[in-house]
Amino acid sequence: MFQGIHRPPKGTALTIELLKPATVYFFFHHKVNGGYSEIFSNLKNWEKCPSAPQYDIYNGDHGLEMIMYKMVAEKGIHKIPPTTKNRACFSIVFQQNE
Repeated sequence: MFQGIHRPPKGTALTIELLKPATVYFFFHHKVNGGYSEIFSNLKNWEKCPSAPQYDIYNGDHGLEMIMYKMVAEKGIHKIPPTTKNRACFSIVFQQNE
């Protein structure tokens, strides 16, 4: 699991290098997401998941509404475009494919 820095600035881009095939799960806050809602809705090979992990579950509804996308990826370099807004709360989970 990779947890992104808290509130990264606009223009934050990610490059992922997979040494083996993996399923990559990318999840982010439904409101404070740096534009990832729009970015991921336009990315090829990424599929929106029906549910997502939650956080801060005992502190009101702060982290209860998350959005998650997944990609079944081959080894190699994969890029996620730069954020279009400030404050992108996100995390990534990598699951090796057998």
